Amino acid sequence: MIPVQTAFVALVILASGQSQNPRDSSADVNRSTLIQKIKSGNVEAIAEAGRSGNKTYIPYLRQQLTNSRDKGTNLSPAAQSRLALAKLGEADQLQDLWCDITYRYPTPLGPLSYVGGWYSVRVLRLFLNAENDPVFERRQRKQDASDLVYPPDSANALKTLTAMFPDGPPGSAEQWLLPAERQRDVQQWNSWIASHTEELKKLQPGDNNVDLSLSACKKGKAKRRR
Repeated sequence: MIPVQTAFVALVILASGQSQNPRDSSADVNRSTLIQKIKSGNVEAIAEAGRSGNKTYIPYLRQQLTNSRDKGTNLSPAAQSRLALAKLGEADQLQDLWCDITYRYPTPLGPLSYVGGWYSVRVLRLFLNAENDPVFERRQRKQDASDLVYPPDSANALKTLTAMFPDGPPGSAEQWLLPAERQRDVQQWNSWIASHTEELKKLQPGDNNVDLSLSACKKGKAKRRR
């Protein structure tokens, strides 16, 4: 006969294993399902993979970078995969995102609210103060040559920062179209970022050695280091 104490221990171990296995199995099933959706080019699944913080999805996301389906639209698996990889901290995609943002006009800052992290704060801080930065003169020339009038980069940066940090300084899109109010809010956000720098630096993705200068790019593409 098996001693009562030994049998009791065995039952406890068995019960413990049974209580953990369903959770582990469910996580594996969910991950497997998400991978299959990524492979099929499902943009919602790709975005979810980026938000998960799980770097094991990176190889599957990289496979989608050559997917030409729905190119140039919000349904593009390649475009969403670039953002998901950037959110997961892939340095090449963070660099490419910077170069794309600084080349296109009007400035597509909205995706930074998805990518997030200290990286996005650094980029937005540059655009927040773009009106006083001579290195952005090329972008102003693009605006001057356009028949359409877009909100200034600093207004777009204020909008994106407010979406990312709703507890930050208040403001509205209508106010940011007025130079005096816009500059007031720019200064408020500069002060807020400065006073929260230590905690903001902990947000991922970090800067990951990304070169946030216009000289790092050529015609919207990153100059790859040799």
